Amino acid sequence: MGEEYGRAALLFSQSVCAMLRGFGMMSENLQRLHRGESIAYTEEVFEKTIIEFGIGWNDAVRQLRE
Repeated sequence: MGEEYGRAALLFSQSVCAMLRGFGMMSENLQRLHRGESIAYTEEVFEKTIIEFGIGWNDAVRQLRE
């Protein structure tokens, strides 16, 4: 049972890290739009963050079942 909690904790911490990076990217995009500039981070970059942190649906299920 302890191992299950460890896997869940790792998945949660990876999710938090990805979320914080996403908030930073959103903030930068909003600042740039406010200044009349084009955005720095596209949808593709946000999707790559999900992949990088391994928190997509399939990755999350795999991590919890390992």
